[in-house]
Amino acid sequence: NAMECTPSNPTNTSNVIIYANVTSTGPFAIRTITLFCSDGTETVSYGMYRYADFPMQSRHEEDPFYNQSNDPIFGKELGQFDTGQSIGYWIVAVDTAGNRIQSEGDSFTII
Repeated sequence: NAMECTPSNPTNTSNVIIYANVTSTGPFAIRTITLFCSDGTETVSYGMYRYADFPMQSRHEEDPFYNQSNDPIFGKELGQFDTGQSIGYWIVAVDTAGNRIQSEGDSFTII
């Protein structure tokens, strides 16, 4: 699973969003995707939600990425942080059989 923080160089006025491309390789479906964020003192968990799903939305014909897949992606909007704050994050996915996998960690610092 690939994770991404947007914007890539967040400031104290940025709306920070974490996206994750999480897929399952049958026969079990994904049950939950949990995002963990740590500021070094406290770790907070958030459920991640799936965008472009139920039903899966197709791209508009004028979309510059029209020929690319619009597979649903999981995301969580975290909002704003104070300048100088550094946040480490990772994701844990659990499928319907109870199998659990944790992503590698990443981090961002508010500039």
